[in-house]
Order: sequence, then C-alpha cells, then structure tokens
Amino acid sequence: VMRWLSEEPLMIFLTWMTFVVVAAAWGFVTRKGLLWGLAVVGLLVMIAALVFESQTLTDREKLNRALDQMVLCVRANDLQALMKHGSASRPDTLARLESEMPSYYVRSVSLTHRKQPEILADGDPPTATIDFTAFVDVDATKSVFRYDGTGLRGVTLTFQKDPDGEWRVIDYQHYDANLLGGGRK
Repeated sequence: VMRWLSEEPLMIFLTWMTFVVVAAAWGFVTRKGLLWGLAVVGLLVMIAALVFESQTLTDREKLNRALDQMVLCVRANDLQALMKHGSASRPDTLARLESEMPSYYVRSVSLTHRKQPEILADGDPPTATIDFTAFVDVDATKSVFRYDGTGLRGVTLTFQKDPDGEWRVIDYQHYDANLLGGGRK
C-alpha cells in the first residue's frame, strides 16, 4: 500500500479525486455545506500529497536514478564518474571495476529489460539488488571476451546504502544474456 502512495502520483490523484467528486456530488444533492467543505479539504489534501510526493525520493527511486546515471557513465566511457557510484567500503569491487572497464570501449548502451530493485531494508546497512539486460555495442577486444560488436549483457548490481542516504555499488556481475540459461561470468 505504501509503495503506490509514495511512488505513484496518479494513484494519489485518482484516489483523492474520487473522494472529492463523491463528496461534492453528495453535497450538491443533499445541499449540505459540510460535504462541500469535505470536498475542498479533500482537494487541498490531494494537492499537498502531490507536492510532498514530488519532493520526496524513495529508496527505489534513488536506486533507479543511480542506475540511470551509471548507464550514462558507461555510455561516455567515463571510468572516474562510474567509480563515484562504487562504495569505498568495498575496495575489491572498485579495483575490479578499475581494471576491467578500460578493456572495453562502449559505443552505445541501452537497457532493454530492467527489474525493479529488490531492497533488503532490514540489513545493517540496507542492501539492494537490481537485475537488468543491456543491449551494447562494444569493442571488447582487449578483454577476456575478445569481442567487437553488439549483444545483450545481463547485469546484476548489488548496492549498499551509505550513512549519507546514497546507494553505492558493492558488487557487480555481468554475463552473456544471448545464451539461453547462460550463467553469470
């Protein structure tokens, strides 16, 4: 219930508009000023909820925004900007990214299938996982893949929520999504 309230402004709008229309119609039919007052209050509550929703980012929205920013970094072949999305608590992951990324020259990348983030808020610190498939045009001839062209890559990113509220990558895996049942590499 809370997810649609916090992440779906259309649902907030439809719920409150239904309340406002019913109260106004009932007020019109019964000629009771109280119902007109409820309709006005309902309208004001809806406006306040929409303003609040537009100013607040949920963890799911923060994770999706971080993923979108990382895709832009990969598309621009900007290793330094991409490294800023990694967690300082995992130098092994940062070192792997720093050694692996220069082996690729990405000409283009677009997400073709993105699952919603799975958030484990009970952890200390909270963690989350996003799985997605990317269509890439890449020169990976300097990598272990020895490939130059287009293809589908499956990617799993694992995030950790930092004390500042930002989500940072603590682990990543990528694999050939062209293969049926292809395992992660």
